[in-house]
Amino acid sequence: MQRPVFFEQFELQARLHADRSAIDTADRGFSYAWLSQESNRMAHALLRSGLPARQREVVGLLLPAGADYVAALLGVSKAGAAFLPLPTDLPPARLRTYLARAKCRFVITLAEHRPLLDGLALCSLTPADWATETADQGPGIAIGPTDPCYVMFTSGSTGEPKAILGQHRGLSHFLRWEMSELALDDGV
Repeated sequence: MQRPVFFEQFELQARLHADRSAIDTADRGFSYAWLSQESNRMAHALLRSGLPARQREVVGLLLPAGADYVAALLGVSKAGAAFLPLPTDLPPARLRTYLARAKCRFVITLAEHRPLLDGLALCSLTPADWATETADQGPGIAIGPTDPCYVMFTSGSTGEPKAILGQHRGLSHFLRWEMSELALDDGV
């Protein structure tokens, strides 16, 4: 039996616990239903922006930690792409290196971070770009455990950043382990 990839497991929780809080911040809570719908809208917006489904594309996430980041991470995966975490305080030269080495043509960001992307040939989207999307369902792109899920950079033995490409199976396994280790149940 093939285990679900991480966003399919999330969607199961969203169906079972739609009104429960998935993310709590100091200001407010975000329900599973909100997070599911927001990530579906973002996935559809990415595909409408030209992201080719299932072509091993990498989408950068130049966002601060928070609900938009989690929605983007889920949406990128639902759209069939791998996500590349990009800290918002990354030095501009390092940001450009990461984007170039990952062959990243799409970035999810906030309007205030768009200037960091000036001069780069890529498509950047903000939460406002998918706010008007209507999508109760994800795009329905089949993703398997060996499909690319994320790109991370390490410093490498030479000090130059080196990319690693993680598969869905690895992230799903890690999340299941973490839930077990932290004694979280499926309702969390």
